[in-house]
Amino acid sequence: MALRFCVLGSGSSGNASYVEADGYSLLLDIGLGPRRIGRALKELGVGWEQIRAVVLTHGHADHWDDHTFQYLVRYQVPCYCHPNQSRALLHHSARFVDLHRAGLVRPFHIDHRLELGPLRATPFAVPHDDEPTVGFRIESRHGTLGYAADLGSWSDAIVDRLRDAEILAVEFNHDVALERNSGRSPLLIERVLSDHGHLSNDQAAELVTAVLQRSMPGR
Repeated sequence: MALRFCVLGSGSSGNASYVEADGYSLLLDIGLGPRRIGRALKELGVGWEQIRAVVLTHGHADHWDDHTFQYLVRYQVPCYCHPNQSRALLHHSARFVDLHRAGLVRPFHIDHRLELGPLRATPFAVPHDDEPTVGFRIESRHGTLGYAADLGSWSDAIVDRLRDAEILAVEFNHDVALERNSGRSPLLIERVLSDHGHLSNDQAAELVTAVLQRSMPGR
């Protein structure tokens, strides 16, 4: 079965994506409520009962949902996260505490590969104002996904993690001039525009161009 990827939700209202290969399905982040995720999965022809793992990129509240943690307990779905993320979530989410007590919280470490069924997921650090924030290179025998969301700048190391992927998923969310004139609070504007905020349209174009230049022809 070909590698399959779908964004279920992206933005300040919640983030989640779906990845599937060889009958193994996982979610990258769960910042949407369980019913909204369930409806999105139904459109893809799958259901909660087919989700085998959840992997978190970082601990900002638009990337996890307390009620969705409850669903993970119900369906006995393990949640993989960095130990720093786990410690923070134990203080902020009662349902994550339940997940931890159920033995369903699994640690990962940056640059150490996770074996998730037929998938091999390697987390890599990206610059964002939650420490740590990670992107993922997810490999299967049918192809590779390069995934990087919530990053304020990019580097050669990040390009190396994303190159030669059949599917490239990069988040970017603003035009610099429009952001500066948006009427938002100055602190929020500076946060978004900082090297640990979010990529602008131009920065993302430069990143994607660099990834293409370093990838083999045809990828």
